[in-house]
Amino acid sequence: MVWSLFVLPLAGFLYWRWKVAGPSIAIGESILWSLLVPSWITLPIAGLPFDVTSTVACLGLILYCFHPAALFRTTLCLTDGAVFAMFCVHILSDSLNEGFHIGIPCRAYGEWIVPYLAGRISVRDAADVRTLRSTACVVAIILGIWSATEAIWGHNPVNMVAGVRPIDDMPLNQLRWNFKRAEGPTTHPIWLGMVQALLLPWTLSAAISAMTFKSKRWRLSAPICNLAGVFFSLSRGPWCLVLLTLYGTAVCRLTRFRKLLIFLGATACLGAAISPASVVEVLQSLTSHDRPDTNTVTVDKQRVKLDETTYRIVLFDVYREAMLRAGLLGFGTDRTTGFPVRVPMGVLDVDAMKKVQSIDNAYILMQLRFGLLGVISLLVILSSAALISLRRGAQERSRLGVFHALTGSTLLSLIVVLAAEYIPRDYGFLLFWTIGITAGFDAYHSKPVPATTGRF
Repeated sequence: MVWSLFVLPLAGFLYWRWKVAGPSIAIGESILWSLLVPSWITLPIAGLPFDVTSTVACLGLILYCFHPAALFRTTLCLTDGAVFAMFCVHILSDSLNEGFHIGIPCRAYGEWIVPYLAGRISVRDAADVRTLRSTACVVAIILGIWSATEAIWGHNPVNMVAGVRPIDDMPLNQLRWNFKRAEGPTTHPIWLGMVQALLLPWTLSAAISAMTFKSKRWRLSAPICNLAGVFFSLSRGPWCLVLLTLYGTAVCRLTRFRKLLIFLGATACLGAAISPASVVEVLQSLTSHDRPDTNTVTVDKQRVKLDETTYRIVLFDVYREAMLRAGLLGFGTDRTTGFPVRVPMGVLDVDAMKKVQSIDNAYILMQLRFGLLGVISLLVILSSAALISLRRGAQERSRLGVFHALTGSTLLSLIVVLAAEYIPRDYGFLLFWTIGITAGFDAYHSKPVPATTGRF
């Protein structure tokens, strides 16, 4: 069984690192290495699909309970409460819509709590970040080389080992600018780009440390491969996430130029608000026109030409009625899993209902799934974790501050990017693992941050 071929070596690695480096490093490194495993390799257990990353994390959390160095009492923060609120909303929504069964709390626990707790456990101090950073750099380098090879060669090497990914209405070879859009171990180029964008805080902070202290110089290649990997996904969402992350980090860390950077950012936002059509044109120019000019739909009695950009714009018009009917708790997981979602859409053009099915917007999909409470919970999770990290990034003047600033900027930027992408399992686990790291570090260091300048 392919699933076992990946799980057993990672479980062995987890046990070995458990003995050598302790539970935090063992769990963190195992999760990072599991990012190289195809996300579509799952095993149904009690009716729930367990991918390799989730399996390794669950195993690590179980073992953690029996380790003498385990910590169970820490300071709680707003992010902890928001994640728990999402867990409760998930159970309430699914129970009301499907009828309660034991699989609902298990599914909710696996989706939200497992990655979050794994992140909270993985990093407790600067030494943990420093140790995990080497693994993150190696994983990012591999993914970057993988992405470039796949895009230029035109074939995904993993297909020779794990088979072809599920199609799910997505062609196996998506081209843009005569390159194959790299998918790597994920099921879509966008998700590969998002995984690599979420690794940027690790690789860039490692490179800055190597450059400053002239140690472990191989780390200088990590952000180069990392950014190359994001580029060869040929996806605008990850590109935008990287650019916003770098901008946010500059604002946080470059205090001398902060006012200028904020002014430039505010000017750009004002220009976009005054002339949104120009923004759409720029976004359209960055894509190949896969959809023919004749591909149009009628929305609100107006004909709209569909392309990769306008598709996301019309989503609000198409799903407006369904979002209003979703209320506080939405329609549950079962009715919003897969596309098209099975929710009351109101009166729509038949052609529009056929062509506009997938929901490339995390907030629309969350509204349909868990209602307004789900959207609020998601926003509080992202914003609270981002602000925690940015605060430390601004106060901590060592290299550790760079890592915090990059992480906080990534999470804050995601609030914007998720208006054009949803959160699949491919990078959702890594996202909530990162959020758990942020909240956990703050919980273990709840005292005021010292203005240190030591090596990191």
